[in-house]
Amino acid sequence: MTTEGFRKEAFCFSGLLIETHGLFCVACLYKFVYSHESSQIKYEMGKTGLSSRKIFTLLIVAFLVHNCEEAIMMNGKAAESPVEVIKPLTYSQFLFAVSFLSIIVLAIYIFAIKTRNNKTYLFISMAIAAGLLINAFIPHIVVALYTLNYTPGLVTAVLFILPISMLLLSKNKPLFESRRQMVYQIVIGLATAYGVFAITIVVAKLLI
Repeated sequence: MTTEGFRKEAFCFSGLLIETHGLFCVACLYKFVYSHESSQIKYEMGKTGLSSRKIFTLLIVAFLVHNCEEAIMMNGKAAESPVEVIKPLTYSQFLFAVSFLSIIVLAIYIFAIKTRNNKTYLFISMAIAAGLLINAFIPHIVVALYTLNYTPGLVTAVLFILPISMLLLSKNKPLFESRRQMVYQIVIGLATAYGVFAITIVVAKLLI
């Protein structure tokens, strides 16, 4: 195996290890949080069925599984871009970026799920749900339709990310005082999220 091949395998293993460890952390935190979840939060976040926080947890699990699908199905190839002027990430850069983003999202999820401040929770969960919903369409579904080919991450984006993010947005909608407030928080959250995403891409290109 060449040095470059070894680096790709090492990055792939590291990325998958982070995703697997992330799933384990989510499972442990899920059990801990909901065994101690106050009756007030249960009442405010959903009287019956799955609460908003439980749906949010499912969305984070779907996000990590989605990242695993992308890492595995790219199979050492550079990320493809349908727009010629946009230079795609190499496989190593992609694994670095997706692993770093997974760590950030997990940290934010842990903070949001443990907070007793419902406004903070709503802001974070809506931003992540809206961001992942957009990501399911752009690039995954749009690129798949444009190229008429499977794109890494398409299956989990359609089967998990799309329905769960829509369910979470729908579940949280009645908890806002007005539609304007909801839209405002989503816009601010998306701007912050895509800012972090852009910085991650730049860092990946500079370091890898």
